[in-house]
Amino acid sequence: MRRYMRITILFVFGLALLSFMACNKDETTSVVQTGLSVEDFEATSLNAYPIMGYLKTGSPSAPVLDGEGNDAAWGLTMPFDVETETNSGAGPVVTLKALYDNYYLFILATWEDTSKSEQKDFWWLGKPNSGDTTYADPKIEYSWHRISKPFYNYLGTVDKIRIDTTVVPPDTQIIYEYNKIDFSGDEDGLAFMFNVNATNFLNCTNMCHGTTMQTDTDENVDIWYWHAGLSNPKKYADDLNMNADGIFGDKGYPVFKENLKNDGPGFATPQDPGANVPVLYDSVTVPYYSTLPWVGGNRIPGYVIQNPTDGRADIQAIGKHDGSHWTVEIRRPLNTLIEDDDKTDIVINPDTDANLEFHLAVYNNSHGADHAISTGVQLMHFLQFNQ
Repeated sequence: MRRYMRITILFVFGLALLSFMACNKDETTSVVQTGLSVEDFEATSLNAYPIMGYLKTGSPSAPVLDGEGNDAAWGLTMPFDVETETNSGAGPVVTLKALYDNYYLFILATWEDTSKSEQKDFWWLGKPNSGDTTYADPKIEYSWHRISKPFYNYLGTVDKIRIDTTVVPPDTQIIYEYNKIDFSGDEDGLAFMFNVNATNFLNCTNMCHGTTMQTDTDENVDIWYWHAGLSNPKKYADDLNMNADGIFGDKGYPVFKENLKNDGPGFATPQDPGANVPVLYDSVTVPYYSTLPWVGGNRIPGYVIQNPTDGRADIQAIGKHDGSHWTVEIRRPLNTLIEDDDKTDIVINPDTDANLEFHLAVYNNSHGADHAISTGVQLMHFLQFNQ
């Protein structure tokens, strides 16, 4: 039997209705009701937490996406904790809130992460495997290395030149001082999987076939993937789709593209060498030139951040890290198929649908299969207003 985690929707009702008829406008406004509680709604067969607010005219304004999560509208809701697990044990608990209005679904997610990771696959000019802490061969050239995981190494700098006068002729020796390099090459992230029409949606592992994730034939799962490094700078989450062939992006350009040419970076900033910028935007890039005076320790982002287009731009999201937690705010239209014709997105119908099935995944300085996943199907339940 499926173990459902219930999310319920509280309708905070205040409706201003404008009726337009041919050459004649008739305006009527209903009474705005405030201060409603869960007892005002049908909840006899449901675990009625958290409460998700329904924003209409007369309610607090919709949340501003800023990663703070302190808008008055979020006060209409109650938090809902989703437990996650990894291959080695318990993962972080993700606290969710949600709201919706006539056009958008809003999600607020918070979880513990004591270290912010957002430098994914960056380029580092260094000399791996140089562990000698006393002397080094000055003839060894630095080269570009793609840092894709947490990385530990040594970067050598010239400390001083020593003259050995005990030999004839005197011998000049270059002495290097080594500083340990300890940095991350991946990113944090949060992903939601919404069931479009998959029959085998019991949990994430049911859709894992070997090394790939996929559905059965003619079935789809909508994926919203917020990247701390690759999508957050532009305030988006990537819009993906999983079908019987695997996971693919929706139509349009994604918010990031790989910064790669031959065996090194393809782009840099006008301030390079040595700018070491954490984010490389396509609007300020210049071609990378190897003839510039690059020095050991220089960094260049591994991806170029750009404006997404078409279906890849459906989901806006912004996250902030306070030193111990991530807070991410997400907004997506209830129906993206008005503009997108690929039929791969979930259509959210609060007035007619009973439940919205989803899973979530949390990435801690990781990507791919290395993540924590929610256990069992989660449900957003659209609770009907008890009139």
